[in-house]
Amino acid sequence: MDELADFCQREDLWLHVDGAYGAPAMLTERGERTLKGLQRVDSLALDAHKWLFQPIECGVVLVRERRWLSETFKEQPEYLKDVEQDGDELNFMYQGVQLTRLWMSFKVFGLDAISRAIEAGFDNAELAEALLRQAGCWEIVTPAQMAIVTFRYQPSGGDEELANRVTHDLVGRLLEDGFAFASGTQLGGKPVMRMCCNNPRTTPQDLQTTINLMSELAAKLELIYY
Repeated sequence: MDELADFCQREDLWLHVDGAYGAPAMLTERGERTLKGLQRVDSLALDAHKWLFQPIECGVVLVRERRWLSETFKEQPEYLKDVEQDGDELNFMYQGVQLTRLWMSFKVFGLDAISRAIEAGFDNAELAEALLRQAGCWEIVTPAQMAIVTFRYQPSGGDEELANRVTHDLVGRLLEDGFAFASGTQLGGKPVMRMCCNNPRTTPQDLQTTINLMSELAAKLELIYY
């Protein structure tokens, strides 16, 4: 990130970061190390409903200079001139209740509590990786990072085609069960599963039960397809 910021500064370029999921990790020491240089960007967007625990409507755009937003987007038609003020006044007339919820959460819970909640995501993902390894039937595709771990089923016979099929179909079977959900994606052209462990209320027992359930469902699928 620092290298990108240096380049943009030399070339007089705008540096924007889509911090959709991961940017709030900056509120923790581990996240700050991982995302070093993020504080130098000109603008940052993030989805507060992901790792800042807000409703799905809540999004955030931050800019280094507030005037950039008003200079770009502000309109002052004749019928609004009586209510618009010049200077530094911040006008909330176009903002609804939902847009204040992120601010309210920081005021009610405090920065330290939200930082600890984000930190729990790192810990949960690392625990999930350890439990997957202990189960003996999972291949870790990408180790735990930023509260996410990806993995795929590893059948006893090492059949790659069987591994692909079980991993792909397990997403639907887990969803049907209803206890927990792990999304599916593709990495390196192979189907993998993805556990996002950023809910601070997730317990070690929740993770253990989920992985036990996935192992049981995967074993049943292997018997069906073998």
